[in-house]
Amino acid sequence: MTVPVKNLFHIASYAFDVPHWADETDHELAIDVAHTYNVVVLLLVRELERIIGRGLHRGYVGREEVLRAPRGRIMVEPTIARLLHRRLQVHCCFEELTEDVPVNRLVAAVLRRSAADSDLALAVRQRAGPLLRLLEGVGSCELEPARFRRPALHRNNQNYRPVIDLCELLVQGWYPGDVGTGSAAIHRLQAVARGHYLMARLFENFVRNYLRAHSPWTVRGREIPWAGGALDSSSAD
Repeated sequence: MTVPVKNLFHIASYAFDVPHWADETDHELAIDVAHTYNVVVLLLVRELERIIGRGLHRGYVGREEVLRAPRGRIMVEPTIARLLHRRLQVHCCFEELTEDVPVNRLVAAVLRRSAADSDLALAVRQRAGPLLRLLEGVGSCELEPARFRRPALHRNNQNYRPVIDLCELLVQGWYPGDVGTGSAAIHRLQAVARGHYLMARLFENFVRNYLRAHSPWTVRGREIPWAGGALDSSSAD
């Protein structure tokens, strides 16, 4: 089954409530549903290009460092205990304005993982390359769903919401796809399963939000209760 990329952009614009995605028309081609992954990463790259064009979000991060000139608060006890004053140094505690904050770490980790994935189209990987170089000073974070935590968004970084939504969707699609078998057949099955998962999530969100916008009905998501239980605490999540 193939779906025009333009249609996927239109679906995603409703699914994530980002109207301008519906006008993304410069990739007029049809792709296999398994490669919905490429479209999701392409949307992530495009939105991140817009964010970087305006400037990455920065925040204050606490640091401690031994310095020759005082900065912030001087930590007297460690300075004396380590005899730093004899070397004309002081142990300082200060806050530094940096781009290495949780919201950027998540985006950088997802983009690095995507760019290294052989399933990603070469054109999309090449487009992600310059962004990775701009994010070299940003750290990483855990991406497994059990440890996944959405960074807090506030007035100063609300423009990250579509990017974080895409990151969360990609993380959910990656696992439990990593089994490390090396089998080409299993790898292909995992890619197909991931593509169908991403397409299902996009279409479900599209239908819900489209009906909210264009029908008189009250529409909301529904979770079907699951009567099963975990075998042990480690598999509960």
